[in-house]
Amino acid sequence: MQQGRYNTQHCSKLSKLVLIGLSAAALIVTLVFPQESWAAARCRVGATPINFGQYNDRTKNANGMIQLRCRQVGRPDLKERLITYRIRLSTGSSNSYRNRTLRQIGGPDRINYNIYIDSGRRLVWGNGSNGTQVVTGRIRVFRLRENKTERVRLYARIPGRQNVSAGRYSDVIHAFIDF
Repeated sequence: MQQGRYNTQHCSKLSKLVLIGLSAAALIVTLVFPQESWAAARCRVGATPINFGQYNDRTKNANGMIQLRCRQVGRPDLKERLITYRIRLSTGSSNSYRNRTLRQIGGPDRINYNIYIDSGRRLVWGNGSNGTQVVTGRIRVFRLRENKTERVRLYARIPGRQNVSAGRYSDVIHAFIDF
């Protein structure tokens, strides 16, 4: 087979794409706790990667997950604690929320994609500026030292009809979680 650019309809392959995950290179999480909240709760964050698999010139959807696991500490007199959170995402390597880009590893090509807060993939997940949305929620912990897990789904999409070379593509997304 001839080397070089191929029409994605025939042979472009996106293998083992990880855009958000547990490794430090793929996901950087910053937790922001006000002083009084930190004294009342402890939270851990984990992530399930978004993996688009093979891309074949058609629109491709994938999902990921951010897990927040919190517990109440320090106040045995409280029957319950309500922990509020806000999750913001960075632009990644594109420096734009309009079209995030996956960069080809060791090559020049880019694939446009985005991450959304809704399953219909209409509301772009960002930092709340320029029409982007943030995800907010609450975790209710009822007893001292009880662990409560909140799962927040990420909805991602690569639009179709992008003519790119076969190879591996990736991006780094920073998640900022305010409590």
